[in-house]
Amino acid sequence: MQKGMFLSVIVMIFTACSTYTFVDFEVLTPSDITIPNDVKTLAFVYRNTWTKTDTAKFNKQHSDSKKLKIYSNLIDICYEGFSDIVVSAEKFDSVFYHKMEQEIIEKRENITTLTWDTVNAICSRYGADILVVVERGKFTLEEKHRRNFEQHDIYNCINWDFLIKTYDPMYSTIIDTMIYKDSLSCNTLAVPYDNSDNITYELQRISYIIGQSYAKRTSPYWKEVNRKLFISGNNILSAGYYYLQQDKLKVAIAVWQKLIEEGKPRIAAQACINISCAFEMMGDIENAKKYASLSLFYYKKSKRIKNEIKYAKNVTQQLQSRIIEEKNLNEQIN
Repeated sequence: MQKGMFLSVIVMIFTACSTYTFVDFEVLTPSDITIPNDVKTLAFVYRNTWTKTDTAKFNKQHSDSKKLKIYSNLIDICYEGFSDIVVSAEKFDSVFYHKMEQEIIEKRENITTLTWDTVNAICSRYGADILVVVERGKFTLEEKHRRNFEQHDIYNCINWDFLIKTYDPMYSTIIDTMIYKDSLSCNTLAVPYDNSDNITYELQRISYIIGQSYAKRTSPYWKEVNRKLFISGNNILSAGYYYLQQDKLKVAIAVWQKLIEEGKPRIAAQACINISCAFEMMGDIENAKKYASLSLFYYKKSKRIKNEIKYAKNVTQQLQSRIIEEKNLNEQIN
């Protein structure tokens, strides 16, 4: 009796809220390229080259050694972005960081590909199967802004040019080559959380994102998915949402299925969307797509709610893409 009263209170609270809510969850996504499954250890390598044109941060008070230190730290942050993605996916057992000896060169265009003797020596040192090498990592700052550390649109004044290659010593081949050149989407300046000036903070943020971006080329990664759930307008919709919040996904599905059998077309369609989300959270993409498609069948019987129909179509298309991704992912991790 008391349990029934508690559930009724929950339902009343939900139905007093908005028609729908959103849930966020993470899914493992395949990398852009497939690294062989027998590769278990990576080494992230910084070529450690520097030229006088690398003006990531520059003013009269900074000595050359200070500039080198700042620039080197940016590559450290690039590695952090790379390793944060790779380690969390657990495809590889270890990710090491190797910084080569400092080499000052005239032009970055003169950098030659690593010799296989050098590649093998680094791999031998760490027991690495492949090397991810930052061949070129260049930041430049427009002359007029080099001394203005409070510039609010400093992002627009920073240029970067990163060349990253992946070496496979077993087959003496370069698996992948990628250039990141003024092409990231971080187009607004974030507020620093520490005492860093705006320029330093923005450089760090760009470096971190470059590392993340290349990690997603070489390793599966976790991606956040945002889905809509219909939670009010019907007591059974609300009850199913209660069970979903308790991580009782199968119970939530069973509750919502009653609306498919008994509900009006629009409510049945909303229940299908909810069931689709629950199956996706469980990792069952085939059933998730099945119910997203079924929602369209019921929406066709309803003469309104164009936005809901558009959402159902988008989810169905996204889940079809996820089915293909799942096949690629299984090849990468199994």
